[in-house]
Amino acid sequence: MAAFSTVKFLMSLLIISSLSAVQCCEKITFVNSIAAASLSSTPTPEDVLPITTINGCLEPGSGLEEAVRIAIMNSSVPILYPEAVKDLAKLEVLNLDFNGIKEITPGAFQNLPSLKALTLVGNKIKMIPAGIFNGLTVSFLSLSNNSISVIDPAAFDNMPNLRTIETEFNKISTWSPSWFTNSPNIVTVSFAHNKIASLPGNAFANLKGTHELDGYPVGTAINLSNNKISMIDSLAFQGMGQIGYLDLHKNSIKMLPTHVFSSLSTVGTLILDENKLDCLSEDFLNSLPPVNYISANGNSWNCTCLDAVKSWSKMHGGIINVQIDDMNCATKKMKGILDFVQNMKDMKTKFASMKFQALENATAGGTMVP
Repeated sequence: MAAFSTVKFLMSLLIISSLSAVQCCEKITFVNSIAAASLSSTPTPEDVLPITTINGCLEPGSGLEEAVRIAIMNSSVPILYPEAVKDLAKLEVLNLDFNGIKEITPGAFQNLPSLKALTLVGNKIKMIPAGIFNGLTVSFLSLSNNSISVIDPAAFDNMPNLRTIETEFNKISTWSPSWFTNSPNIVTVSFAHNKIASLPGNAFANLKGTHELDGYPVGTAINLSNNKISMIDSLAFQGMGQIGYLDLHKNSIKMLPTHVFSSLSTVGTLILDENKLDCLSEDFLNSLPPVNYISANGNSWNCTCLDAVKSWSKMHGGIINVQIDDMNCATKKMKGILDFVQNMKDMKTKFASMKFQALENATAGGTMVP
C-alpha cells in the first residue's frame, strides 16, 4: 500500500512537471513547426541552438528563452493568434517567412522589448488591421510577397523605431495619408509592385524628409515603382520638407502637376522612367526645387518638347537624363530626313519616267519634245 502511494505521488509530480511546461497562449499557433535559432543576430557556429519543434506559441517555456534570432520557415501556420510570440526579452530578429500565413490577429506579438527586425515575406496575408505592429520596437518590417489588399489607416502608427518598411509585390490599390502617424523615424518606404492608382493630397505628411544617421543627414527614400499611378495630387508631398529619393518608374503618369514638388526644399533623385509623359512643361521645370538627378527615359515624348527639356537641363547642370528618348527622337528626325530624301528620289524618278514616256509618244507621232 505504501509502495502504491509512493508511485502515485511520483506520478503526480510528473504530471505537475509536464503541466508546467505547457505553453499558455490563448490559441495554439504553431503545430510541429521547426524553429532555427541562435544566441546572436549575426551568429557564429557556436551561437546556433539545436533545432526545436514548436507546439503552441513562441514564449518562455518553448526552449528559446535565450534566443536572439528565431526563424520559422516553410511550415504550415495559417493564423497567428493573439500572443503567438510573446515575452521573449532577448529576441532581436524574428523571421516568419513562407509559412502560408493567411491572417495575423491583433496582439499576435506581445512584450518583445528587444525586437529589431520582423519579416513575414512570402505568405498569404490579405489584410493588415490595426493592433498588430503598433508599439513594437522594430526598425525593419517586411511584408513583401503576400496578397495584401487592405491596410488599416492606423496599422503602422506608434512605431517610434521603424526605419524601413517593405510591402512590395502585394495588391495594395489605395494609399492612405493616415499611415505612419507617430512613426517619425522612417527612412525607407517601398510599396513597389502593387496596384496603387493615385497619390492624394498630403500623402506623406506623416513622414519626415530628412533624418540623421551616424551624424550625417539622410533623405527619405520612397519607392512606388511598378504601380498603376496615373494621378498625383498637387499637394501630395506637402509637409515632407524634402525627399532624398523618389522612384515612380513604370507607372501610368501622363502629366505632373506644375507645383507638385515646389513645397520641397530639395529633391535628391527623381525616377520617372517608363511612364506616359509626353512633356515636362517649362512652368513645371521652373517650379522645381534644387534637384540632383532626374531620369525620364522610356516615355512617349513629344520631340519638340524634349528639345526644350534638354535645353533646360543643360542650363541646370545636365540633371535630366533622357538619353534613350533623345536617341529615339534623333532616330525619328533622321527617318524624317531619309523619308524626305527618298520621296525626292521617287519624285525625280517618276518625273524622268514621265518625260521618257512623253518622248516616246511624241516620237511615235512624229512630234519632237524639247
